[in-house]
Amino acid sequence: HSLGTTDRTEAVQRLRQLDAVVASDQGLIPRSQISQETARTLPLAEGRKLYENHIKRPRIAGGAAVSTQKRYRTVFDKFIQFAESIGIKTWNEVTSQTVNAYASYLDKKNYAGKSLKTELVTLIQAQKWLINEKHLVGVERLKVKLRKVEGQRSYCYTPNQVEAMVQHCKSLKSLSWLAGVVMALACSGLRIAELCSLRWNDIDEVSGRLTLTDESGRSRQAGRQRRELKSGRSRQLPIHTDLANVLAGLPRVDAFVFHGARGGRLKPDTVRNILVREVIKPLQARFPSADDEKGFKDGRLHSFRHYFASL
Repeated sequence: HSLGTTDRTEAVQRLRQLDAVVASDQGLIPRSQISQETARTLPLAEGRKLYENHIKRPRIAGGAAVSTQKRYRTVFDKFIQFAESIGIKTWNEVTSQTVNAYASYLDKKNYAGKSLKTELVTLIQAQKWLINEKHLVGVERLKVKLRKVEGQRSYCYTPNQVEAMVQHCKSLKSLSWLAGVVMALACSGLRIAELCSLRWNDIDEVSGRLTLTDESGRSRQAGRQRRELKSGRSRQLPIHTDLANVLAGLPRVDAFVFHGARGGRLKPDTVRNILVREVIKPLQARFPSADDEKGFKDGRLHSFRHYFASL
């Protein structure tokens, strides 16, 4: 109360400023060294921008993958909207109680435990970095206890279901291109982004192996987007016989292996939407499951990775 405030965060800021003034009065530091940063507040939008610029640095310097940057953007979008709704406009006002309140807010919206933890960890990491880089002064680090959460696995297809999807795609001229994509995902365990970026020079027909190279450390080439793998490490895998048959039937129209219905580049979101709308929903009556149980209706592109691993 002697610092003229009932807010603890503001009190800590004023205490640091008082400490600097007294140190100057005692001759321990010159008056010119008293930083005005001790009284500076950091708006939520400004702090967010600083942190996002930090994680956008090159991968070789520790920057985050593009997919991770996109996920962080959605985290900040939701958190800032929540914070402003309860009257918080600066990072100086964000406390452990704020984060716990945000966790309760997400929980009421039925966020899965793993997703909720990702949101909170992102906020804690961002605030820690802002403090370490002196963008946020006189503020205590967030102390939020988070338990380990077991993630909910994607549904795993059965061989009969994969066969049914392939035959369904082959039976429709508009989906014939998707039959090869489904087979390739099921026989390789590739992520959809990896399949979309697959080039013919990644395939060695002599050795029968497929090589995925992480290009995040390479210099940019005009007209070509660098491939960045989620793990940041290159890997090889043998080409399954069924996948080899699919590759043998594909035309080589350009450097990329797989293409969409009109011959254009594959886009992960487009493949994901078409799979659900044109394949999963039409076939779900054939493979029924209870509404409260995971079944074929819940299958997605990532389910092919579990299918591959299970076999």
